[in-house]
Amino acid sequence: LSDKTIVSYQCDLQLYLNFLKMHEIKELEQITGLLIQQYLHEQAEIKSAATLNRYISAIFSFHQFLADKYDCKDPSLGISVKKNAQKVPVYATEQEIDKILDQLDDSLKSQTFKTIFITLYGCGLRLSECLDLTLAQVHLEEKFLRVLGKGGKERIVPIPEFTYHSMRYYLDTIRPVYRTVHSKTFFINPKGKHLTSESVEKMLKWCCIQAGI
Repeated sequence: LSDKTIVSYQCDLQLYLNFLKMHEIKELEQITGLLIQQYLHEQAEIKSAATLNRYISAIFSFHQFLADKYDCKDPSLGISVKKNAQKVPVYATEQEIDKILDQLDDSLKSQTFKTIFITLYGCGLRLSECLDLTLAQVHLEEKFLRVLGKGGKERIVPIPEFTYHSMRYYLDTIRPVYRTVHSKTFFINPKGKHLTSESVEKMLKWCCIQAGI
């Protein structure tokens, strides 16, 4: 396996392990096929088919390794996940994400947008879900988000390590500088108001143009 593939698998497994941690799973025997299916079905709603296939491969290989090493039951055996073949989202590669982030300077405004982009990419959120996050929905210490999706359905989303550091910096260093007295929204503009999708899309488009994407 290439170094890039290994890193991708490590990130995939870390998301899965964060999910297990949030469900208070501490022993291998507590992991069931139903729990794995729940995780994969949640990811299927927001991830591309290619990403989901990678998740499945990483998780199944992980459990097969554990079963062989510790002579225990493999809870992933017999699991099938229905993927939406018609859903073909537009996504950026890791290299393109890096190029986009490189266009943002150290100003408060740029660093706010940078955190939004990293959160969108790292947590797999829709733009509306990201911008609608409230302070109460962001659990940085436990490294998870409570996200309200379509129809008001709530789901738990793990926060990867690199996303955590970006969100922590924004919350501790950038957000306090803004007018935050009456704002309960996590991501705000300098006036303490809710950021619009149009402003984020405009900044993303500018970054893409500057990066030659």
